Amino acid sequence: MCINDGMDEICCENSLQRQRRKIKSKEDFSACTDLLNPITLVSDCPARAHLCNDALYFKTMTKQCPKTCNRCPGTPGATIPPPEVSGCRDFVSPITGVSDCPQRSNYCTHPLYRSVMIMQCSKTCGFCT
Repeated sequence: MCINDGMDEICCENSLQRQRRKIKSKEDFSACTDLLNPITLVSDCPARAHLCNDALYFKTMTKQCPKTCNRCPGTPGATIPPPEVSGCRDFVSPITGVSDCPQRSNYCTHPLYRSVMIMQCSKTCGFCT
Protein backbone atom coordinates (compact mmCIF):
# COMPACT_ATOMS: atom_id res chain seq x y z
CA MET A 1 0.00 0.00 0.00
CA CYS A 2 1.33 3.45 -0.93
CA ILE A 3 0.38 6.95 0.13
CA ASN A 4 1.27 9.96 -1.99
CA ASP A 5 2.09 13.10 -0.02
CA GLY A 6 2.72 15.25 -3.10
CA MET A 7 6.50 15.00 -3.16
CA ASP A 8 7.18 11.43 -2.21
CA GLU A 9 5.32 8.20 -2.20
CA ILE A 10 5.35 6.34 1.11
CA CYS A 11 5.00 2.60 0.66
CA CYS A 12 4.35 -0.14 3.17
CA GLU A 13 4.54 -3.42 1.37
CA ASN A 14 3.66 -6.48 3.45
CA SER A 15 5.52 -5.17 6.45
CA LEU A 16 5.37 -2.50 9.07
CA GLN A 17 8.54 -0.93 7.74
CA ARG A 18 7.92 2.19 5.69
CA GLN A 19 9.90 2.89 2.57
CA ARG A 20 10.06 6.18 0.72
CA ARG A 21 10.56 6.42 -2.99
CA LYS A 22 10.68 9.59 -5.01
CA ILE A 23 7.92 10.09 -7.54
CA LYS A 24 9.22 10.93 -10.97
CA SER A 25 7.98 14.28 -12.12
CA LYS A 26 6.41 14.85 -15.51
CA GLU A 27 9.72 16.43 -16.55
CA ASP A 28 11.61 13.22 -15.69
CA PHE A 29 9.52 11.29 -18.19
CA SER A 30 9.44 13.86 -20.99
CA ALA A 31 13.01 15.15 -20.71
CA CYS A 32 14.38 12.35 -22.82
CA THR A 33 12.18 11.31 -25.68
CA ASP A 34 12.83 11.06 -29.37
CA LEU A 35 10.91 13.43 -31.60
CA LEU A 36 8.13 12.03 -33.77
CA ASN A 37 7.87 12.22 -37.53
CA PRO A 38 5.11 14.81 -38.05
CA ILE A 39 3.60 12.80 -40.89
CA THR A 40 3.61 9.29 -39.42
CA LEU A 41 3.53 10.33 -35.74
CA VAL A 42 6.14 7.61 -35.12
CA SER A 43 9.79 8.24 -34.31
CA ASP A 44 12.26 7.58 -37.13
CA CYS A 45 15.09 7.46 -34.61
CA PRO A 46 15.45 3.68 -34.19
CA ALA A 47 15.80 3.30 -37.96
CA ARG A 48 18.37 6.11 -38.02
CA ALA A 49 20.41 4.99 -35.00
CA HIS A 50 23.41 4.33 -37.25
CA LEU A 51 23.71 8.12 -37.63
CA CYS A 52 24.07 8.83 -33.89
CA ASN A 53 27.87 9.04 -34.01
CA ASP A 54 28.23 10.27 -37.58
CA ALA A 55 30.00 13.63 -37.40
CA LEU A 56 27.69 15.13 -40.01
CA TYR A 57 24.53 14.21 -38.09
CA PHE A 58 25.76 14.34 -34.48
CA LYS A 59 24.02 17.60 -33.51
CA THR A 60 20.79 16.77 -35.33
CA MET A 61 20.60 13.28 -33.83
CA THR A 62 21.38 14.63 -30.35
CA LYS A 63 18.52 17.10 -30.62
CA GLN A 64 15.96 14.87 -32.34
CA CYS A 65 16.87 11.42 -31.02
CA PRO A 66 18.39 11.79 -27.52
CA LYS A 67 16.84 8.56 -26.22
CA THR A 68 17.95 6.41 -29.17
CA CYS A 69 21.43 7.95 -29.18
CA ASN A 70 21.78 7.66 -25.38
CA ARG A 71 22.25 11.42 -24.98
CA CYS A 72 19.66 12.19 -22.35
CA PRO A 73 20.50 14.93 -19.84
CA GLY A 74 22.42 13.39 -16.95
CA THR A 75 23.42 10.31 -18.94
CA PRO A 76 27.15 9.57 -18.82
CA GLY A 77 28.58 10.44 -22.20
CA ALA A 78 25.64 12.71 -23.07
CA THR A 79 27.93 15.70 -23.37
CA ILE A 80 30.54 14.07 -25.60
CA PRO A 81 31.35 16.62 -28.29
CA PRO A 82 30.79 15.65 -31.89
CA PRO A 83 33.76 14.11 -33.61
CA GLU A 84 35.63 16.41 -35.91
CA VAL A 85 34.66 16.20 -39.55
CA SER A 86 37.98 15.30 -40.99
CA GLY A 87 39.27 15.52 -44.47
CA CYS A 88 37.35 14.49 -47.47
CA ARG A 89 34.17 12.46 -47.34
CA ASP A 90 30.77 11.95 -48.90
CA PHE A 91 27.52 12.54 -47.04
CA VAL A 92 25.54 9.48 -46.01
CA SER A 93 21.88 9.23 -47.00
CA PRO A 94 19.69 9.48 -43.88
CA ILE A 95 17.26 7.07 -45.53
CA THR A 96 19.63 4.24 -46.43
CA GLY A 97 22.61 4.92 -44.17
CA VAL A 98 24.88 4.65 -47.22
CA SER A 99 26.27 7.32 -49.51
CA ASP A 100 24.55 7.53 -52.88
CA CYS A 101 27.36 9.68 -54.31
CA PRO A 102 28.87 6.91 -56.47
CA GLN A 103 25.52 6.46 -58.23
CA ARG A 104 25.27 10.22 -58.79
CA SER A 105 28.86 10.85 -59.91
CA ASN A 106 27.66 11.99 -63.34
CA TYR A 107 26.46 15.19 -61.61
CA CYS A 108 29.97 16.08 -60.39
CA THR A 109 30.75 18.14 -63.49
CA HIS A 110 27.21 19.30 -64.27
CA PRO A 111 27.14 23.11 -63.87
CA LEU A 112 23.73 23.16 -62.13
CA TYR A 113 24.71 20.54 -59.53
CA ARG A 114 28.40 21.31 -58.99
CA SER A 115 27.96 23.34 -55.78
CA VAL A 116 25.73 20.67 -54.22
CA MET A 117 28.12 17.92 -55.25
CA ILE A 118 31.08 19.82 -53.77
CA MET A 119 29.28 19.91 -50.40
CA GLN A 120 27.78 16.42 -50.39
CA CYS A 121 30.03 14.23 -52.56
CA SER A 122 33.47 15.82 -52.40
CA LYS A 123 35.29 12.47 -52.12
CA THR A 124 33.52 10.75 -55.02
CA CYS A 125 33.83 13.82 -57.24
CA GLY A 126 37.51 14.35 -56.44
CA PHE A 127 37.00 17.85 -55.04
CA CYS A 128 39.26 17.28 -52.03
CA THR A 129 42.37 19.35 -51.62
